[in-house]
Amino acid sequence: MFRFMPATVALLIVVIPVSAQTADEIIAKYVKTIGGAERIQAIKTLRRAGKIIVGPGFEMTVLEENKRPNLVRRNMSMQGMTAVNAYDGQTGWKIEPWTARSA
Repeated sequence: MFRFMPATVALLIVVIPVSAQTADEIIAKYVKTIGGAERIQAIKTLRRAGKIIVGPGFEMTVLEENKRPNLVRRNMSMQGMTAVNAYDGQTGWKIEPWTARSA
């Protein structure tokens, strides 16, 4: 078993650098695979929804909506309360009911 160890290590030293890709290469390949940058730029709205689970009994749902050029709205709901963070490209605002204040 120990006879093959140096050969295996030498092979890994040669193979790993050859197969490595940069982040830019990976991103370029992905963009090409999904249809190119023009197709990505054609998307005008994006909606993402998810859930954050911190521990037993603590769960928060999150909904984020983006619209070009720079509109953003994020709703976070927890224990019957909904917080809102929004940005219209110039002004941002938020409502956080669990802090009993808005800004």
